[in-house]
Amino acid sequence: MNDIIKAVADTPVPTILVVAGIFFLLMSVASKVSAHLSIPENRKKQSLLLGVGLLLGGVVLSFVPALEQSDAATAELAAAVKQTPANWDVAWGEMNEEDRLLWSKLGWTEEDWNNDARPVSYEKAFGALTPAQQDAVMKLGFTPAQWDASD
Repeated sequence: MNDIIKAVADTPVPTILVVAGIFFLLMSVASKVSAHLSIPENRKKQSLLLGVGLLLGGVVLSFVPALEQSDAATAELAAAVKQTPANWDVAWGEMNEEDRLLWSKLGWTEEDWNNDARPVSYEKAFGALTPAQQDAVMKLGFTPAQWDASD
């Protein structure tokens, strides 16, 4: 049963709507589904309308990008994230140039990084950082809450 629930939870909403729409459309043309389930004539019209609505809704939603994908800022941020916040143990020289630049915006130098010395920005809450520093934090893969909890 848990597998069924997990499979349904992982199924995209448009797919669920299309399947439900087809089910209700079939119910609108069937007189009897089994010996125990018969569909009254006055309910067939309601089933037809509901089936068409669900089917159209599923088709329309399948062509509309998800909200988080259509938000340009979020998409840009997702593309910019290259490492996870847990990547503290990488040596300065092993980082790519872009990441070293981002850490530099937060006040780190190669010497500080390799000696575990932390700049003033490390102690600041996300909201107290400059906009450039906040951008660097986000591009390094931190959420504001993760940054605030990192000290």
